[in-house]
Amino acid sequence: MKTFSLLSVILFVICATPLAFAAVGHGGHGGGGGAYSAAPVVTYIEDKAAIIAASKFVSTLVTQKIRVAGAPLDSAWLNTPEERKSISKKVNGYYVVAFVANNGKQTLYILLSDTGQFYDANFSGKFNALKE
Repeated sequence: MKTFSLLSVILFVICATPLAFAAVGHGGHGGGGGAYSAAPVVTYIEDKAAIIAASKFVSTLVTQKIRVAGAPLDSAWLNTPEERKSISKKVNGYYVVAFVANNGKQTLYILLSDTGQFYDANFSGKFNALKE
């Protein structure tokens, strides 16, 4: 019985050792860092891409019933025509994208970074974190 256990341990060590060293040798190729790590590539978006990204976030807000100003967004926001979507502001690396409701009575504002990351949504267009 002891021989079988010892043999199992030896086989495990023999099989696992190459895997452990393989992970150490590849630190500079996309994970974990190391001497060969490259700086991350940052891709900045243009106005048209900002509107597309904001539209995707509006879709997520509606479908996941995320509350904006205390209430989930109505599904009508999914049908906002392109001519009712625009860049409201570009300030210090951020976009504020405006969506005007089909009835023209309300405007939804989406705050995202110039790399396309969503930060916030509201109906005032004023974002506390945005320094103008």
